[in-house]
Amino acid sequence: MSAELQTVNAEIISSLVINGDLSKLNPTQKVQVYNNLCERLGLDPLTQPFSLMTMQGKQVLYCNRSGATQLSNLHKVSHKVISRENLDGILVVTARAFTPDGRETESIGAVSIAGLKGNDLANAYMKAETKSKRRATLDLLGLGMTDETEIETINGAQTSNLDSLNEKFKPKQIEQPKPIVQEAEVIQPERIEVTPAVENQLPTNILKKLQTVGTKVYGKEWDSKRKQLVLSVTNNRTDSSKLLTPEEANKLIKGIEAKLPTVTDNDLAEVKDSLSMMTSEENITSWWNTLPPDLQRNKAITALVIARKKELK
Repeated sequence: MSAELQTVNAEIISSLVINGDLSKLNPTQKVQVYNNLCERLGLDPLTQPFSLMTMQGKQVLYCNRSGATQLSNLHKVSHKVISRENLDGILVVTARAFTPDGRETESIGAVSIAGLKGNDLANAYMKAETKSKRRATLDLLGLGMTDETEIETINGAQTSNLDSLNEKFKPKQIEQPKPIVQEAEVIQPERIEVTPAVENQLPTNILKKLQTVGTKVYGKEWDSKRKQLVLSVTNNRTDSSKLLTPEEANKLIKGIEAKLPTVTDNDLAEVKDSLSMMTSEENITSWWNTLPPDLQRNKAITALVIARKKELK
């Protein structure tokens, strides 16, 4: 246990262990718990695989899309939809998660489809499948925590990411000294000459790769996200990617690449299965717009979409 957590009293430790409640920890301690969990599961904390949920005075970690994708890839988890049932307006999808060593488990994902039609109905089908697969993955790996797809059904739940409490991601603002007024005479502060930093000669190919990977994962948000990630990987030394050392740049690239979902044969089969349920090009277009940009650029998925549209003509 870290020195930060050793200073926490017994009541808070009990709440943390029994209920997973982080609400009584300070921001530094929360980040320490978060980092310890990522290290134990073999996940990269820079990709923020977990987020925070606040509900009824408690604050707990839940697994988001990035975390579920990394866990599935790390443990080579495959999925298969076992059944779909409509129970009085509730769509219940049962999915099986299994690993190469023979371990497997099943879990359900349920969403309300009462009164839905068209795009809304198609999205509900896909949401139920996603929910069942992610819950099966977490159950299979022994993680008794809430999945991102379950949050919206919890009344009063509020979510946030680690940026909201980790000050290391935020550059500190330095207040400018104010003039000292004495007997109506304004005394100007002493001018401090700042020597500009000399940029490292980071190889162009590394900078280009960082830009490419960052844009692929974060899209239009990359410019603002880059400064936060650079501050984190350099321990607040700089927020400029040009001042990264080759080691820091490669570490950052590796962390961002971990967020890229790996499209397996099993994934493609699931996409094909989802497309087969869509009865119009409008349904397909709506579903396509919900995909992350990196999946939209996947040639295999694009080919399946084009083929399905041709079938509907």
